[in-house]
Amino acid sequence: MIVIALVIALYFNYNQKKIIIRTREVLLQKNEELIELNKRLDEANIIKEKYIGYFINQNSVYIDKLERYRKDVTLKIKAGLIHELYKSSSGSFEKEMEDIYTNFNKAFLELYPDFVEKFNLLLKPDKRFNLPKSQLNAELRIFALIRLGITDVAQIALQLRLSTQTIYNYKSKIKKNAITEGDLFEEQVKKIGSLF
Repeated sequence: MIVIALVIALYFNYNQKKIIIRTREVLLQKNEELIELNKRLDEANIIKEKYIGYFINQNSVYIDKLERYRKDVTLKIKAGLIHELYKSSSGSFEKEMEDIYTNFNKAFLELYPDFVEKFNLLLKPDKRFNLPKSQLNAELRIFALIRLGITDVAQIALQLRLSTQTIYNYKSKIKKNAITEGDLFEEQVKKIGSLF
């Protein structure tokens, strides 16, 4: 009788140890997932902090430009220089767009200094980009925005002042030159420079 009770107690003890071992394994797995999630949050916070600073600076620059332009317009109106006012208002904004692209390149490549190199590894060797160190072209800017989480084509077009059809064309062209399939390619681009 004591032997049977001992065997039953050992059986329950063995089962309890198995349950504890499984529970520990689940806890370890959940802990690893939590660590991974914290890494992602840290990365997102770093990106947000840098880009908030970048955009605050850019907004200040453009507010200053608008204020100078407003003062110039006011002076020309007061002086009756309507013809001069017309000439100054009919100019192109290409210089401002180039400044925006240059500043975006600088800020993005500061966050992801090896983006072009890693992006090139996703392309067929003969289709890789060979650009100066701190440069992104239109195609790479599209995928830089995708890396930042902006995946809506209309939003990308608005950000880069291009048509949605141009965005589709560039994306299609790049995806044809990729080593992997289109959707997988974009997922790989989103992971460039990530902490995990």
